[in-house]
Amino acid sequence: MLTDFSQENRRKFIRFAWAQDRLPADDDEFQRSHTRLLIKPPAKHYSNPDIALPRADTCFFNIELPRYSTRDIMELKFLFAINQTVTMNADEENMDDDQQNNPDYSEEE
Repeated sequence: MLTDFSQENRRKFIRFAWAQDRLPADDDEFQRSHTRLLIKPPAKHYSNPDIALPRADTCFFNIELPRYSTRDIMELKFLFAINQTVTMNADEENMDDDQQNNPDYSEEE
C-alpha cells in the first residue's frame, strides 16, 4: 500500500505512525536508533472493522491495524487518518469516542 502512496503521503504516514518527519537515513542509523515498525491488532474489538481507523503509538512506532475486509478500505482509512490527524495526544477525545454509540462498535473488556 505504501508503495502506491505519493512522497507527500509517505511523509504523512511516518508523521502519523512515528511523529517524525523522516525515517533513519541508512541501515546503520536504523540499528543505532533501534527503529522498527510494529503492526498489531487493535486493542478494541469492532464487530465491523471497516468502521475503525488505524491508530498509532508514536513513541514506539506501532500501528494498531483493524482487519479490514479489503485493501481498498485499508488504504482509504489510512489516507483519512494521515490527512486528518491533528493531535498525537491519545488522552484527548477523538472520533473513536463517537463510535461507542454506533451499533457496529463493541469493546471487549
